Amino acid sequence: MRKFIFLAAALLFSACHAKHEDHVRSLAGLWAFHAGDDVRWAAPDYDDSRWARLQVPLSWGVQGYQNVSGIAWYRIRVNRDWPSDEPLGVTIGKVDAAYEFYADGVRLGGEGELPPVPREEYDHQRTFVLPLATTRRATTLALRIWRPAGRHPGKAGPTSGPFEIGPLPAVIARANLAEVDRLVLASIFMITAVYMLGLWVLRPRSREYAWFALVAAAVGGYSFLLTQWKYAFFSDFMAMKKTEHLLLYFTAIPLFEFVWTFVGRPKPWWLRLIQGTFAVGGVAVVLSPGLGLALALLPYLEIFAGAAAILCLGCLGRWAYLGNRNAILVGVGILALTIALTRDSLIERGAMVGPTLATYGFCVLLVVLALSLAIRFHHAVEGLDNMTRELEKRVWQRTAELYRAYRKMEDLALRDPLTDLLNRRSITERASAGLALASRRGSSYGVALIDIDRFKNVNDTYGHACGDRVLVAVAQALSAAIRISDDVARWGGEEFLILLPDCDNDGAWMACERLRAAIEEIVILDDSAPIRVTVSIGVASAEPGDDEAARFEELMRRADYALYEAKEEGRNRIHTAGRQKRVTSSRQPVASPERTQSGRR
Repeated sequence: MRKFIFLAAALLFSACHAKHEDHVRSLAGLWAFHAGDDVRWAAPDYDDSRWARLQVPLSWGVQGYQNVSGIAWYRIRVNRDWPSDEPLGVTIGKVDAAYEFYADGVRLGGEGELPPVPREEYDHQRTFVLPLATTRRATTLALRIWRPAGRHPGKAGPTSGPFEIGPLPAVIARANLAEVDRLVLASIFMITAVYMLGLWVLRPRSREYAWFALVAAAVGGYSFLLTQWKYAFFSDFMAMKKTEHLLLYFTAIPLFEFVWTFVGRPKPWWLRLIQGTFAVGGVAVVLSPGLGLALALLPYLEIFAGAAAILCLGCLGRWAYLGNRNAILVGVGILALTIALTRDSLIERGAMVGPTLATYGFCVLLVVLALSLAIRFHHAVEGLDNMTRELEKRVWQRTAELYRAYRKMEDLALRDPLTDLLNRRSITERASAGLALASRRGSSYGVALIDIDRFKNVNDTYGHACGDRVLVAVAQALSAAIRISDDVARWGGEEFLILLPDCDNDGAWMACERLRAAIEEIVILDDSAPIRVTVSIGVASAEPGDDEAARFEELMRRADYALYEAKEEGRNRIHTAGRQKRVTSSRQPVASPERTQSGRR
């Protein structure tokens, strides 16, 4: 927590003193250089006119002194154009591999340790406070630098970073704010890693999210270690440099996994070989003592990584040519990273001077990869929406089919399959409900039991197929002649039942007379001769207050007896149960179809 408070205070302090930035002067330029070691060379009155002049920051190994190792000195004289009572600060950038800093012959500090017990620490930019001004109008700054033997030319002396002098608040402000953008990017990389890891946890089969998370985490850690902000949290230089080299090796492994997984291609053997090589190199760097092996392998790592990048770009170009649009975006990101790392390699070797771009190259790569994932996610969501709409359409179609099937099954359960009239079960339920309603309302409720006269003769003479046509014709005539409030059903065999709500005996008789006349007019055409049929009708009604007739079984018993009387009286007629004295019959009140056919001819 204290480190975070320190960082916040440093940023606030820097912002409050931003007005001093105009007074900061760059020390980049030509410094006096001489190989060897003599502490007297730090004295302000020492004559360095015979020394060589080398560019700072830039390795002396690429300026004609590649064979110089051990101790060497840099000197520069700076005019003090600031008020004598204003504290001055000097920022010294990265110096390889250890150094001491002097101002007017006074040692102010340094990084690492010089011989006889040397210790490398070349990645830390330091700001030193100069002593208050004396009568001198100029200050002599000197660097006493140690370089181990065997380093490549790009690793010698002041290699990169800011070299500035100015008012102390302004120098500190510039040092603190110089790499805020990189710190923000590193934080974004880590947040992205956590977010992608969460997506992978939610969708374990989408392994590209897991590989992207590993790439983002490695890039975030590596980018953070490239900044000076790491010294606000850690102090072990060797551990930080080993971690930096390890991430440099291991970042390529999940990156290649992501690319091949994302484009949906099988991983070739040579890709596994490349990944294995990176893994072995990273482990070797971590396990080896010191940084000697890491620095020795670094040129080979750069060559190997460049070749791997070319192979990867070649594969991506081929896939893009075959129509894989995702390969284009991924290829752009890897190309941007390759260019940034190549430029940083040239800076590392002293071939050019300038800020490193690895962080920004990784930023372009991650943005492009995230954009590719977003496009794929959009296409997946769009496809899912299409599938959902298609599924909804099919569900509606299936629902309609099921509804029609249900209605059909309902019709089969409630209707007679031959005549399409209500069957005995459904008409019984409707009659019971209608009688209960009529009883509550105090109204009449009539029923009519209809039987086709001599129907057995029709079947015997013309066949059962003709008999079925007769039944259908009678059913159609009954359906056409009843009221909209009435119900007609096939009661069984050649018998039909009609429910007549709000009808007493007289009203029911009049309605049935209309039905009897309509059926009498029917002519059923047959190959041999036209067929005419008549019906006999038994009518009964439940009047208000007649609790016995309000039961459907009793009402049907009365209608059945009336039908029997109509048959006995000569057929083709209507008999109403209420018009004569009730006669008790020895047969069942409601005959089954078989008994009807045998007992009412």
